Amino acid sequence: MKFRILHLIKYFIYIPITLYVNLRLNCTLSLKSPYFPLIITSRLKLHCVPSARIILSPGSYLRLGYGSGGIAVFAHTGINLELHDLAIIELKGVSIVGYGSSICVYEKGILKIGGDTYMAGNTCIKCAIGIQIGSNCSISWNVTFMDSDFHPWSINGEVKETSSPIVVGDNVWIGNNVIILKGVTIGSGSIIGAGSVVTKNVPENTLVAGNPARIIHKEVSW
Repeated sequence: MKFRILHLIKYFIYIPITLYVNLRLNCTLSLKSPYFPLIITSRLKLHCVPSARIILSPGSYLRLGYGSGGIAVFAHTGINLELHDLAIIELKGVSIVGYGSSICVYEKGILKIGGDTYMAGNTCIKCAIGIQIGSNCSISWNVTFMDSDFHPWSINGEVKETSSPIVVGDNVWIGNNVIILKGVTIGSGSIIGAGSVVTKNVPENTLVAGNPARIIHKEVSW
């Protein structure tokens, strides 16, 4: 009983910032619990502009601030949320982002998150054009999604593409300290081993690991 009371008190503490963030983003409030598309249960650093939007299907919401996972991140660690000009976050279901995480959606970028997806502490999402994370995904701590190099570069004078969308299918398990780079599609049901750097597409139901990530097993399930 004592734990439940403390749990409820913590939620009440963050009601003002939840109201503030949803109002800043001109979110449409629901008549059903939890009433807001963004639920804040952590300290939060917010940067957003009036043109940024949250789009959601009925009953969807994103909780920002959860758990520790034994990696020394807590509510006071805070979350960074940056939504730049014409940025969009699209929610399809209920998902959670852990303490200490950073979500940055840059100008005209679109971040899509499916339902029943859990992202542990210190998740870092850098969305320049498009990142899609499917439903029922389990994403461990210190995972980075980055769909751009954020700097122009060339080979023998040939300018290379700096940005390309990331797509993560449904029911994907991503281990801790993984980096997923631009242009990668990860098929549904796949597993990404801890510490991997994913630079190429991953077929469905495939286990990859390493730097750069390579196929270890096919036809896996979890």
